[in-house]
Amino acid sequence: MSVERSRLDRVFLNRVYRTGSTEALTQLLGVDAMGRRVLGMNALFWTDEDIQLIADALEVQTTVDPTPLSRREYYRAFPTARGWYLSRPLVVVATLSVAILLVLVVLTLERVVGTA
Repeated sequence: MSVERSRLDRVFLNRVYRTGSTEALTQLLGVDAMGRRVLGMNALFWTDEDIQLIADALEVQTTVDPTPLSRREYYRAFPTARGWYLSRPLVVVATLSVAILLVLVVLTLERVVGTA
């Protein structure tokens, strides 16, 4: 993955509770001047130290909030933090598209196999 540093305006570092856990993980959200997500990282896949190193290396304004938030609070405060795969409308559209494609494949196979 690569990100053009010139696109980044600021970085937010937050601690976010995992669902059903008392453990809070660090989240990094890099946004452009319009507040759109450019970069996102979380401590589920990266260490806190790695995330801090990346934040420091980006050399943009960084806001650190050490107070842990629930996922709901975090996504309410930072709606752009959700990756495309977490966006409910996109998940619904993708799921429906796959279902329709599977139905078309099954109907096509039935037609081909049934006539042979």
